[in-house]
Amino acid sequence: MNAAYSPTILRVALSLLFIVPGLDKLLGMISGGHMIVNILWGLAVLGWILALVEILFGLAVLLGWRLQWTVWPLVLVMLGAVFLAVIPAGGPMMLVNIFFHVLAVAALVSLSLSGPGAMAVDA
Repeated sequence: MNAAYSPTILRVALSLLFIVPGLDKLLGMISGGHMIVNILWGLAVLGWILALVEILFGLAVLLGWRLQWTVWPLVLVMLGAVFLAVIPAGGPMMLVNIFFHVLAVAALVSLSLSGPGAMAVDA
């Protein structure tokens, strides 16, 4: 297999990591609220913004569009999730959740540095 497809596989997997939860948040907000609002100091507008950021920038990653810029809002989302949700929740799986978020950040930064690979808008 051609190495140019490695970033493509990473792009698709990472984009789903943001698009699917973003759609869940969006549908939850439309139907009357989502638990994310409780984490975001009760401000529903932040829930809407978070959902749209996850969906729109997740789609940008999926398409491979300007990854040197579009991954960074998603990096902030992951870091925010660690400090606003994972660490405050605690529990026996906290370290696993932190490592999951760190791995996602590393993969996003890797895409930013390596480029989108094959089958991308910016290829």
